[in-house]
Amino acid sequence: MEGSPLGGLNILRIMGFEDEDYYLPRLARWAWFAVAGGSGVPTREILAEMDAVSKEMGDAFAPIIAARRTAPTDDFVSRLVTAGEGDDKLTDDEVIGNLILTLLAGHDTTLNTMVLSVEALSRNPEGRAWMRANPDELVKAVMELSRHIAMSTEQARIVAEDFTWCGQQLKQGQIVHLMTATANRDPRVFADPERLDFTRDQSENVTFGPGLHHCIGHLFAKMQLEEFFGEFLRRYDSFDVLEDLKFAPGLTFRGVTSLNVRLHRAG
Repeated sequence: MEGSPLGGLNILRIMGFEDEDYYLPRLARWAWFAVAGGSGVPTREILAEMDAVSKEMGDAFAPIIAARRTAPTDDFVSRLVTAGEGDDKLTDDEVIGNLILTLLAGHDTTLNTMVLSVEALSRNPEGRAWMRANPDELVKAVMELSRHIAMSTEQARIVAEDFTWCGQQLKQGQIVHLMTATANRDPRVFADPERLDFTRDQSENVTFGPGLHHCIGHLFAKMQLEEFFGEFLRRYDSFDVLEDLKFAPGLTFRGVTSLNVRLHRAG
């Protein structure tokens, strides 16, 4: 699935980026360096390339922002540039930052969830059978797959003020890492957490983040994943992953560089 437009076209169209021929070939590179740059141990070369990629995205988005400020439409960019009043309006730099985050997070996370889930399902015929037999429960299955594959591993937060939590002293300005992958494998919440179980309760699943930081695109991601797996499992009875997965360097997201798979058509 290397270089696949899956997910990319959908997010581009919702955001209002009309030049798909320009953006699609660049999405994989942009996402790779964004993930690698946040790996926790980036090299100087990766940081320099990440800086160049950020400028490239900013230069690409600036004319769209200018056009939407003059003539807003009904797309995501227009909603950002028209939000708020007076001093509360977003600056161009703030809009660019939000567009970079939304484009990459909305594309790369969904695509890698597809890839890692296909790999997991290739080893789980019972899981494939359950999803085919329960088409109305695919969103629940998507949540369990997301919990199981742990594409999103953690989120960093900056401590706003001094406080104590579970006996730990946290100081203003410190960076804390909230390990979502660990929370999704807490045996006190998920019995036999290493097992893929589509019947388990998903109310405590933190894949999309709880509270104020709940993922803005969670409904869009679930919709795409539901549609993808419904059609994928209809077309293919089984599938074999032909080599070990290779990951881009990253801490927050597990980004797969490629997936070589043999597909066996149904019926």
